Amino acid sequence: MKNISKQYIALFVLAFSLVAGVALPTFASDNNIGFAFTIQSYQEESTTGWRYRQTKSTANPWKVGVYTSTEGNGSYYSAHLYGSQNGALASPTKNAYTGPAYPYVYSGAYSNASQQNVRMAVFNPTWTPSVFYITGAWDEETW
Repeated sequence: MKNISKQYIALFVLAFSLVAGVALPTFASDNNIGFAFTIQSYQEESTTGWRYRQTKSTANPWKVGVYTSTEGNGSYYSAHLYGSQNGALASPTKNAYTGPAYPYVYSGAYSNASQQNVRMAVFNPTWTPSVFYITGAWDEETW
Protein backbone atom coordinates (compact mmCIF):
# COMPACT_ATOMS: atom_id res chain seq x y z
CA MET A 1 0.00 0.00 0.00
CA LYS A 2 2.80 2.39 0.92
CA ASN A 3 4.55 1.63 -2.36
CA ILE A 4 1.40 2.34 -4.37
CA SER A 5 0.85 5.75 -2.76
CA LYS A 6 4.47 6.72 -3.53
CA GLN A 7 3.86 5.76 -7.15
CA TYR A 8 0.70 7.90 -7.26
CA ILE A 9 2.57 10.84 -5.76
CA ALA A 10 5.38 10.44 -8.27
CA LEU A 11 2.87 10.19 -11.11
CA PHE A 12 1.04 13.30 -9.86
CA VAL A 13 4.29 15.30 -9.64
CA LEU A 14 5.25 14.23 -13.16
CA ALA A 15 1.82 15.11 -14.57
CA PHE A 16 1.79 18.48 -12.80
CA SER A 17 5.28 19.28 -14.11
CA LEU A 18 4.23 18.54 -17.67
CA VAL A 19 1.03 20.60 -17.42
CA ALA A 20 2.77 23.52 -15.71
CA GLY A 21 5.56 23.49 -18.29
CA VAL A 22 3.05 23.83 -21.12
CA ALA A 23 0.48 26.08 -19.45
CA LEU A 24 2.70 28.67 -17.79
CA PRO A 25 3.64 31.65 -19.96
CA THR A 26 7.08 32.03 -21.40
CA PHE A 27 8.97 35.26 -21.06
CA ALA A 28 10.33 37.42 -23.82
CA SER A 29 13.90 37.05 -24.97
CA ASP A 30 16.16 38.20 -27.76
CA ASN A 31 15.67 35.78 -30.65
CA ASN A 32 16.67 35.77 -34.29
CA ILE A 33 13.63 34.80 -36.35
CA GLY A 34 14.80 34.18 -39.90
CA PHE A 35 13.05 35.56 -42.96
CA ALA A 36 13.48 35.36 -46.73
CA PHE A 37 11.58 37.76 -48.97
CA THR A 38 11.23 38.80 -52.53
CA ILE A 39 11.31 42.59 -52.28
CA GLN A 40 8.81 43.82 -54.82
CA SER A 41 9.09 46.85 -57.07
CA TYR A 42 7.84 50.36 -56.35
CA GLN A 43 7.99 50.16 -52.55
CA GLU A 44 5.50 47.31 -52.22
CA GLU A 45 5.82 45.70 -48.80
CA SER A 46 6.72 42.10 -48.02
CA THR A 47 5.66 40.88 -44.57
CA THR A 48 6.52 38.19 -42.04
CA GLY A 49 4.00 36.10 -40.18
CA TRP A 50 2.46 37.34 -36.95
CA ARG A 51 4.37 37.07 -33.65
CA TYR A 52 3.08 37.93 -30.20
CA ARG A 53 4.76 40.97 -28.65
CA GLN A 54 4.35 40.21 -24.96
CA THR A 55 5.75 43.42 -23.48
CA LYS A 56 3.78 46.43 -22.29
CA SER A 57 6.84 48.64 -22.70
CA THR A 58 7.14 50.71 -25.87
CA ALA A 59 10.83 51.09 -25.00
CA ASN A 60 11.45 47.34 -25.45
CA PRO A 61 12.98 47.45 -28.93
CA TRP A 62 12.31 45.19 -31.87
CA LYS A 63 15.17 44.50 -34.29
CA VAL A 64 15.89 43.67 -37.90
CA GLY A 65 19.05 42.63 -39.72
CA VAL A 66 19.43 41.99 -43.46
CA TYR A 67 22.10 39.37 -44.14
CA THR A 68 22.05 39.00 -47.92
CA SER A 69 20.49 40.67 -50.94
CA THR A 70 20.64 40.02 -54.66
CA GLU A 71 21.10 43.80 -54.91
CA GLY A 72 24.46 43.41 -53.13
CA ASN A 73 26.11 44.34 -49.84
CA GLY A 74 25.56 47.89 -48.66
CA SER A 75 22.08 48.15 -50.14
CA TYR A 76 19.37 49.08 -47.68
CA TYR A 77 15.72 48.35 -47.03
CA SER A 78 13.12 49.98 -44.81
CA ALA A 79 11.22 48.04 -42.16
CA HIS A 80 8.52 48.67 -39.56
CA LEU A 81 5.92 46.79 -37.52
CA TYR A 82 2.18 46.52 -37.98
CA GLY A 83 -0.15 45.69 -35.09
CA SER A 84 -2.93 43.13 -35.40
CA GLN A 85 -5.44 45.08 -33.33
CA ASN A 86 -6.15 47.71 -35.96
CA GLY A 87 -3.63 46.92 -38.71
CA ALA A 88 -1.98 50.30 -38.14
CA LEU A 89 1.69 51.13 -38.16
CA ALA A 90 3.11 49.95 -34.81
CA SER A 91 6.66 51.35 -34.93
CA PRO A 92 8.85 53.95 -36.59
CA THR A 93 10.32 52.95 -39.96
CA LYS A 94 14.03 52.05 -39.81
CA ASN A 95 16.59 51.42 -42.56
CA ALA A 96 18.58 48.18 -42.40
CA TYR A 97 21.72 47.82 -44.52
CA THR A 98 22.76 44.54 -46.12
CA GLY A 99 25.86 42.59 -45.28
CA PRO A 100 28.07 41.37 -42.47
CA ALA A 101 29.50 44.83 -41.77
CA TYR A 102 26.10 46.14 -40.65
CA PRO A 103 24.63 45.23 -37.26
CA TYR A 104 21.00 44.84 -36.38
CA VAL A 105 18.88 47.98 -36.34
CA TYR A 106 16.81 48.46 -33.17
CA SER A 107 13.68 50.54 -32.68
CA GLY A 108 11.06 51.13 -30.03
CA ALA A 109 7.41 50.47 -30.81
CA TYR A 110 4.13 52.32 -30.50
CA SER A 111 1.55 51.45 -27.83
CA ASN A 112 -0.62 49.55 -30.34
CA ALA A 113 2.19 46.94 -30.45
CA SER A 114 1.95 46.23 -26.70
CA GLN A 115 0.69 42.74 -25.87
CA GLN A 116 -0.46 42.27 -29.46
CA ASN A 117 0.45 40.19 -32.46
CA VAL A 118 2.74 42.15 -34.74
CA ARG A 119 4.36 41.50 -38.07
CA MET A 120 7.29 43.14 -39.78
CA ALA A 121 6.97 44.73 -43.21
CA VAL A 122 10.05 45.33 -45.38
CA PHE A 123 10.26 47.36 -48.58
CA ASN A 124 12.78 48.96 -50.89
CA PRO A 125 12.66 52.70 -50.12
CA THR A 126 13.81 53.50 -53.66
CA TRP A 127 11.04 53.88 -56.25
CA THR A 128 12.31 51.32 -58.75
CA PRO A 129 10.89 48.59 -61.00
CA SER A 130 13.63 46.18 -59.81
CA VAL A 131 12.84 43.13 -57.69
CA PHE A 132 15.34 41.73 -55.15
CA TYR A 133 15.60 38.71 -52.88
CA ILE A 134 16.78 39.24 -49.29
CA THR A 135 17.42 37.11 -46.22
CA GLY A 136 17.80 38.19 -42.62
CA ALA A 137 16.40 37.93 -39.12
CA TRP A 138 14.17 39.95 -36.83
CA ASP A 139 12.63 39.83 -33.37
CA GLU A 140 9.47 41.51 -32.15
CA GLU A 141 11.01 42.29 -28.71
CA THR A 142 14.54 41.99 -27.40
CA TRP A 143 14.33 42.06 -23.59
